Amino acid sequence: MIEKVKKVNILVDKDKENEILDKLFHLNLVHISSFKEEDLNDFSCFTKPISKTSYQEELYEIDFALSIFKQFGVGESGFFKSFFPDKQILLRNEFDKIVENFNLKDFYRNMSELSSKFNLLIEEENVLKEEKHYINIMKSFPFQYSIFSGTKLTKSICFTVKNRDLAILSSEENSFLSDIFFYPFETEKDSTKAFILYLNEDDDRVNSLIKKYNVSIIPHLENITGFIEEEVERINLKLTEIEKEKTVIKSKIKDYYKFKINLLALKDFYNSLKFKDNTLENFLQGKEVALLKGFVKEIEVNKILAVSNDKDCIVMISDPEKDDIVPVSLRNIPLFRPFEFLVKLFGVPSYSNVDPVPVIAVLFSLFFGIALGDAIYGLVLVAFGFFFRRKYREDAGAHNFFSILLYGGIMSIIVGILTGSFAGNLFELYFPSGAITGVIKSVRIIDTLSPTGSVNFLIFAIGIGVVTQLLGVIINIITKIRGKNYLDAIFNGVGWLLFLPGLVLLLLLSKFPFLKIFDYSLIIVGVILLLLGGWNSVHSFMFKPVAALVNIYGIRSSYGVTSFLGDTLSYSRLFALGLSSSILASSFNMMAQVIGNMFGGFGIVPLLLVLIATQSLALMMSVLGAFIHSMRLNFLEFFGRFYDMGGYEFKPLGFEFKNIIVDNKEEVKNNGKHGNSWSSF
Repeated sequence: MIEKVKKVNILVDKDKENEILDKLFHLNLVHISSFKEEDLNDFSCFTKPISKTSYQEELYEIDFALSIFKQFGVGESGFFKSFFPDKQILLRNEFDKIVENFNLKDFYRNMSELSSKFNLLIEEENVLKEEKHYINIMKSFPFQYSIFSGTKLTKSICFTVKNRDLAILSSEENSFLSDIFFYPFETEKDSTKAFILYLNEDDDRVNSLIKKYNVSIIPHLENITGFIEEEVERINLKLTEIEKEKTVIKSKIKDYYKFKINLLALKDFYNSLKFKDNTLENFLQGKEVALLKGFVKEIEVNKILAVSNDKDCIVMISDPEKDDIVPVSLRNIPLFRPFEFLVKLFGVPSYSNVDPVPVIAVLFSLFFGIALGDAIYGLVLVAFGFFFRRKYREDAGAHNFFSILLYGGIMSIIVGILTGSFAGNLFELYFPSGAITGVIKSVRIIDTLSPTGSVNFLIFAIGIGVVTQLLGVIINIITKIRGKNYLDAIFNGVGWLLFLPGLVLLLLLSKFPFLKIFDYSLIIVGVILLLLGGWNSVHSFMFKPVAALVNIYGIRSSYGVTSFLGDTLSYSRLFALGLSSSILASSFNMMAQVIGNMFGGFGIVPLLLVLIATQSLALMMSVLGAFIHSMRLNFLEFFGRFYDMGGYEFKPLGFEFKNIIVDNKEEVKNNGKHGNSWSSF
């Protein structure tokens, strides 16, 4: 349900606003809201203060240190860890010690220095690798590299030339080459590397030869001066030293990883303080007093009233007004609570709307079970969901997600039993005469792989669509009544609730002729109400008849015959998904059998390997499809009938722990996983 809230206005001495803000922060009960523009006009002599602190520097230092851990690949890894990292648990006094004693500045400085040193080592390593690559090109060069430095009278170059061009060069420029030092030192299949030493006065001649004979100059690295063997030994020695230094830095960063929980605790701490200080901007300040507006849950009003006992402020409680944007807090029983996760993904409802969580819990589980529709797949999903639900029981988001999978798996088991789908036709194919196969056939209600069963399954899926759409209309009526929009609830709510079932019953009159009078009555009354709804929706008498007629089509109302038809047929995807899951699994069963038969008496091993691999693939594909389309049917087809996504979540001013879990109990639940000294930095 959507919890009832009260509007709270707090009038405080201007000099005491920070103290009151601290009290509210530690109470963690009040959702602070900003004043609207019209409110500011009413309080023209009031001003809005500006927050002086932002904690950006501290948050930057924390994020930098965490990014270093990620850069060096330090910490837990794995597929599930990337989506659902373990949130560590701290006792309240441990959290307080971190806040008081952990020296973030020193830790940041140490991490920054290590990162800078490592980056410098990487740069030096890249230079050495470039030198090594160059030496590999010049590996046959017989002279000392210092020869490239030349003298006052000489210059030298190293180049590569194609063998064909070299032959022409040697023939045409033979006399010139005889006057200079020309030394080919490495010949390959298509080209030759050569070295020349010449006088400065021959520089122009050499440059012209380079252009004429397509010579490619090999650049010289100035920091290489010795022979090949000496340079190789120097580079390898230096690379070894760099690798050792990198290992030391990585080891230190790995040691610092034990302080990650300190960083996460401080990140939550400073983000909460930042939120608190930003809340200061929601005050309206006068010369002597300041005013703050917010909302509090009705069941916690007395706790807020206690704030005014010290006479530092005046707390005024009232009901929300019609034009107030009221924050929404959802509260459901533990069975339905995980599905709040799905609703919040779409967006919380407005305060005047109905909490859809209980309905979504039933519909999503049902849709998911039909779309997956396999008992063995459901059993695997139940085991998977149950294990990870317990593993992440302290992490609300992960716990809710795996709880949803658990419920969907249970429903899939039920549907799989009723349709006889156990990893497709696994038992029927491999154990056709087995006792389990007989039991499966005896309890099967619909054989989705048979023509008749497929048609019945399709009708069943569309029938679920009809019921779901009518349920959406009923919720829409309830919402309009709660909003005191009684005429719209009757004309455009009850009207559709009578007219649409009447249309559906028309298809059944041939089998149930005694329903004819009842059906026609539904249609006639429904049409009359819809016409009145359209007539009442416009003020101009000239357009009232047109509005009445198009209301049935759905242009003037939030619904229509075409919308009902399209949305209802959309539920046939449940049939398609359930059928495809069964067909895909059965196809993989037959493929594994064929491969097993190819190996004769030794075919059991490849059969099992192929069966496990392909069924795992089919399971993942089917679960993904079932989850996505179940969300679509709820969010698009069902929510479209009544849902008003105009609300925003109730977030009280106080500590918000997104990265850690703070436990106020005596003993920590993770059996001392931390093991680090909080005040080491």
